[in-house]
Amino acid sequence: MNDNNRLVQTNGAKLRIRKPVANPALRNPAWIMKNYRLHEKHKSMISLHLARDVIPSCACVLMDHGTTFNSVPAAFETIYEHRTSSLALELVTTSISLCECIREAQLRSPGALKGLKITLTGGNVHDDLHCMFGEFAIRGIKDPTFKPSASVLGVYGLSAHAGTLDLAYAFSEETPVKSAILTKASGARYLVCDYSKIGQNEGFSIQVSPVQLFQNTSRLVLVTNAPETIPDLSKREFFQEELEKVKTFLTNAVRVKEAKGKECEIRLVTKTGHAKRVIIAGPGSAGSSSLSGCSEIFAKTGEGEEHGI
Repeated sequence: MNDNNRLVQTNGAKLRIRKPVANPALRNPAWIMKNYRLHEKHKSMISLHLARDVIPSCACVLMDHGTTFNSVPAAFETIYEHRTSSLALELVTTSISLCECIREAQLRSPGALKGLKITLTGGNVHDDLHCMFGEFAIRGIKDPTFKPSASVLGVYGLSAHAGTLDLAYAFSEETPVKSAILTKASGARYLVCDYSKIGQNEGFSIQVSPVQLFQNTSRLVLVTNAPETIPDLSKREFFQEELEKVKTFLTNAVRVKEAKGKECEIRLVTKTGHAKRVIIAGPGSAGSSSLSGCSEIFAKTGEGEEHGI
């Protein structure tokens, strides 16, 4: 197996997850590949969960740019090449890298991914992030005729403070576009990051109030890694402490009137891409208990089974 492939064991089967290849003619390899390799295994766990248990249940998805999301097309390819039905999905994104990864996957597996359609929002090109930003990108996201089933937003850092949830990013140009994705009306809103981003607040931040978190959506989901996937004890303890702060913030946030009747949960993704669900509001909620005491439900996977979302 070459360096561009990874085997992930799940449900007794080995799924080959292909990571993006740096193409100097199309990308800035320094930024993309450097950040892809950071916590690569943990990002692959999350991308597998998104590809298998989140996105397939949606008709139309608004997806952010980010190195974690670049592995999703290869996960689609691996999953659907063994199924009789192809993936049927309309995906709208700001990520040029994600478009390239999807096209590469479709060329390798045209039958499995023939139903996957992708649309770029338009906008200015960010050389480092290889994504769209600026006023045209924001207009594409805010287009009232575009009504996604789910929006998927990545973060460079996520921390809870008094009254706000802070989402941090590496470049100032990102924040207006990220804000547009965050506030876009959608059936479900996913905040996605690997464990290293929890508790980090360096860079340019968006301070999100409880009201903003739950406006224009019926479900809020935070997706990150399960603590047991973190080998370093000190990093695991820091992650758990900071995640507990985030959970406390969300537990208080669901009490605002804008969150009434809505669902909120944290998904902790394991090495196989399955997720333990910490239900904060909605069916099966565990009130204000700690993370360790919350109801944890493993998402079901596999063709013909109910998706754990």
